[in-house]
Amino acid sequence: MAIQVYLTGNITRDTKVVATQTGLPMAYLNVAAEREWDGASGRNRRTEFLSVVCFGDLAAEAVRLGVKGRPVAVDASLRVNERTADDGTKRYDLEIIGDAIHELDSRTPSQNGNAADERSVGESAEPGL
Repeated sequence: MAIQVYLTGNITRDTKVVATQTGLPMAYLNVAAEREWDGASGRNRRTEFLSVVCFGDLAAEAVRLGVKGRPVAVDASLRVNERTADDGTKRYDLEIIGDAIHELDSRTPSQNGNAADERSVGESAEPGL
């Protein structure tokens, strides 16, 4: 069973596609998401900068939609990768794997206005997800 997450935020930089060693298209979609919570000193806010890896057809859609400033929502799965550090200790890295991207505004970030159009695109092509 995969751990599913749903992220909303704005793209922080234009997205580019690269190829894996096996030739599968891959792109990193960088999203800034704000988090709010109540604390002892009142309402707190923090911006989290997240990198979502997209494979296959979703990588191409990430490039098309991945324009700096564009608001998006991302359906994703979490994957934990285990590695051995130089000192021999085990380390664990959390990776966000994109499953679908939802365009929250059909206009480009440079256009004014607030379009209510939401479109869902892409399917993950990563094997095993």
